[in-house]
Amino acid sequence: MNRTIPIVTLTTALLLGLLFSVLNTDQSQATANDVSWESLGPEGGPVNVLVVHPTTPTTLYAGTNAGVFKSTDSGATWASASNGLTSTQIDDLVIDPITTTTLYVGTSGGVFKSINDGANWLAMNTGFPTGTNPVNALAIDPTAPATLYAGTTRGELFKTTDGGAMWSEVFNSNTQNWGIVVNPTAPGTIYAAMWGTGGGVLKSTDGGATWNPVNSGLSNTSAKALVMDPSQTNTLYVSLNGAGIYKTTDGGSNWTQINSGLGTLGRYATALAIDPQNASTIYLGAPDDGVYKTMDGGANWSKLNNSLSYFGVKINHLMVDPAASTTVYAGMNDGVYKSTDSGNGWVQTTKGLNNISIQDMEIHPTISTTIYVGTGSNGVYKSVDGGMSWSDINSGLTNPVIYDLAIDPITTTILYAATGGNGVFKSSDSGENWNLASQGLPFNPFVHVLAIDPKTPTTLYVGTPDGVYKSSNGGANWAMTSNGLPSNPWVYKLVIDPSTTTTIYAGTSVGMYKSTDGGSSWNAINNGLPPSTAINGLAIDPTNPSTLYLGYYAGVYKSSDGGATWSAANQTSNFVYIYSLAIDPSTPSTVYAGSSGKGVFMSTDGGISWNAVNGGLKDSYVNTLAIHPAQPDTVYAGTLGSVFKGTVGGTLAITDGNGDGIPDDQQANVETFRSETGNAVTLAAPAGVILSNVQAMPPTVAPPANVGLPQGLIGFEAAGISAGGSMSITLILQQGATATSYWKYGKTVDNQTDHWYEFLFDAVSQTGAIINGRTITLYFVDGQRGDSDLTANGVITDPGGPGGVTLDNFVWLPMMQR
Repeated sequence: MNRTIPIVTLTTALLLGLLFSVLNTDQSQATANDVSWESLGPEGGPVNVLVVHPTTPTTLYAGTNAGVFKSTDSGATWASASNGLTSTQIDDLVIDPITTTTLYVGTSGGVFKSINDGANWLAMNTGFPTGTNPVNALAIDPTAPATLYAGTTRGELFKTTDGGAMWSEVFNSNTQNWGIVVNPTAPGTIYAAMWGTGGGVLKSTDGGATWNPVNSGLSNTSAKALVMDPSQTNTLYVSLNGAGIYKTTDGGSNWTQINSGLGTLGRYATALAIDPQNASTIYLGAPDDGVYKTMDGGANWSKLNNSLSYFGVKINHLMVDPAASTTVYAGMNDGVYKSTDSGNGWVQTTKGLNNISIQDMEIHPTISTTIYVGTGSNGVYKSVDGGMSWSDINSGLTNPVIYDLAIDPITTTILYAATGGNGVFKSSDSGENWNLASQGLPFNPFVHVLAIDPKTPTTLYVGTPDGVYKSSNGGANWAMTSNGLPSNPWVYKLVIDPSTTTTIYAGTSVGMYKSTDGGSSWNAINNGLPPSTAINGLAIDPTNPSTLYLGYYAGVYKSSDGGATWSAANQTSNFVYIYSLAIDPSTPSTVYAGSSGKGVFMSTDGGISWNAVNGGLKDSYVNTLAIHPAQPDTVYAGTLGSVFKGTVGGTLAITDGNGDGIPDDQQANVETFRSETGNAVTLAAPAGVILSNVQAMPPTVAPPANVGLPQGLIGFEAAGISAGGSMSITLILQQGATATSYWKYGKTVDNQTDHWYEFLFDAVSQTGAIINGRTITLYFVDGQRGDSDLTANGVITDPGGPGGVTLDNFVWLPMMQR
């Protein structure tokens, strides 16, 4: 396809070969062992924060446990906008009110910033303490948007005055921060909602330099939601845990309780939203009671739960459309709900919102198109068409946290569900109805795993924080069977020898144990394992049950003698925590490992070597794996956000190199180079950007010796910014490749002669490359480093070199021009 070169152009050369380190240099084998993934849903999941774009109200952002999602059609459809996020639990999100392409999110791992409407994110944590920084509250100064405040669950408050480049601590206590509000008319005045002894509401009148409690009239100091009247900025509302809503009209000097009409559960409100066009109208959300509304500034409240009926109506966040205040959005535990009549009626709108944490997955043993999944917050889902569509089957379930599922292999209409806090539930009608089956288990037990005897399925075992329990009558009664286990072991995994079902293996928080008498007694089997190893993945070879694999915090171990001895089975891979394992029953030397943050690994030689197989797998946290019983080249992965279906030996469609489901030749902003052996390199720019003159070429000037052997360049031109504007381009490398550095050839401020230089990201100029595995995001600012003419003239340019063909060991770039 030929395109006219735009007036505003970006021409850059992307040096590929200096970048790559691969897990396996035998590319024919790597291609054969590749897996192509596609997301199947189900859609929905917990939404922690919702934000409507300040100038384009049809654009919304949702912060979830699986990252950021964006809608450009008022919530009708959603798409992931999480590229670059290494912490995906999003607790707050704010938009720069002046430069609205700039966004910030507070996550379980600190603050991230996007300068391109959420297309890419960069961690901005300089100044935070070393380690995990759970930022769950953000506020931006509307008059000086480079000034922001961040609050943590550790009671710290931080401030930045340079858009997140550097943070400084301005307050520290033993409380938790749940909300921050900046006075738009006097931005030096800030309020913070703190939870715990010494908390309540804090106020600063000097830009955060000093803070003082303003709690007169408050009945406790466990403050959660906090909002300010935009027209009367001395009027604020705060929710207190169990005590309801309090109001001040004098900037916090005095507070008055306003609970008329609130139910008992409504007094545990976690969300408040004020109608920006009528500040007397306020919406309240409670985690187990739904939505309330007042139209008289809090004097009276009424419940608005029509069409909201999900596990106690758990409301996490509320947002009123600033352009049309009759439109209200609710972030719930099962997705986004929308009301267009001021909260009187609600409609769920979750298409594309793949944000349901999949904890376990079971495929029907005889009807392989029927799949059940247990989720971390949404109960049980069922598909009867191989994952193309889903329905929740939660009638009778009183706990939405499902850790494990089991299907009776003989009477397949019988299912069991292990829950986080209510023990075991049983269904006798394929999941349509559930009944509690926890007699004999501890009160409100956490059940991590279920194992069902394949020969005598009325015999079941469960793993709990107290040990192992056994039922011999289909879950009607349970009895502890933990003799030989250490005191209070957390039992995470249980597998039964399919040939000798009295032999059971237990993976616990302190190592491996084995029983050969149906659980009556247990013995430690940790020879070769690191001391006190917590086991989170466990699989037994169905054709040779003396072979087992376990997953732990640093990889995989294997036993070939029924657990008597173990040896590391990951010498050629750099694993992180392994959460799940699956063995191909038709070819047991093929093993899959699901990791925490690195996706899926595959071994075809019994664990001797591994390859990452993540083409199209957008979620890298894999909790569970399942293999199609009739088609072992089909694998399912349950992640923090979705069920993914993988095809072994498959590749991404030739015209869909970035795996977004849209052919590249239908998108002006995406182009893929693909070799005859299936390897590929893809360029992807944000929507609205036009790529043209995309071509492969060798470099005309050799790079320095320390750079390494060049494998080729890609030249392209891109339009879509104004003079002085910014743009990002994503380079997606082939399967198995990871980048270690990124280099360019051109002019820089300190050297006006064309030269090779490493394009490291610079937080001040917001230019450079951010490398995340095989994904490289390039940030350009017109006139800054990376722009060859170094002039803010609306033209970002960098020489690409002559056209030609490069052939190398990693990817073949054909001669072409688009």
